[in-house]
Amino acid sequence: MPLETEVKLELDAAGAARVMTLGSVERRDDQLNVYYDDAWRLSAHGMTVRVRLVRGAPAVLTAKVLQSWDGYRRTMQELEMTLGHGFGRPSRTVPRAIDVGRDLTGSVRNALIEAGFHALDRVGWVRNLRTVVALPGGQHIEIDRTRLPDGTISYEVEIETEDREASDRAVTLVRGVVPTAAPSPMGKYGRLRRALRTD
Repeated sequence: MPLETEVKLELDAAGAARVMTLGSVERRDDQLNVYYDDAWRLSAHGMTVRVRLVRGAPAVLTAKVLQSWDGYRRTMQELEMTLGHGFGRPSRTVPRAIDVGRDLTGSVRNALIEAGFHALDRVGWVRNLRTVVALPGGQHIEIDRTRLPDGTISYEVEIETEDREASDRAVTLVRGVVPTAAPSPMGKYGRLRRALRTD
């Protein structure tokens, strides 16, 4: 399975604005992340399943399995399955339930079945505005503004690279303009669960 290594740093709105000055804004994506679980057992297994909707792009279902988390660097197995264009608006056409064996295919289906998951229910969604910033030297960072169902808004910087030195350089740049930037204690799904008061 492919591995994804990422660093996530929490900041506030002012800090996010300062980080955007580190390079040039390449694009902004207005995302809707719809999450699924099985009585919260997925998260107990260090897994998440989400469907991401971005206007003008195919909907993508992603399954992630946590491998390690060492403060601010997180490594996950990541499997994706494209669902096609026009997957829809959240409350009407994103399915309320997923039959893993029937609705999913390939490595996503196999990984979930091997972990003992056969049916998933939609548990909620978060809206995320992602700004992709190109740093000097060609590296990219992503600044997320996430709105939760309870109205809470959070900001974080995501640095995704297998190159530890490049990751550390980006962290140093971010902390140079936002000294209070701290490792994110949880991902978007953890924030959603907290907003839904399930923990």
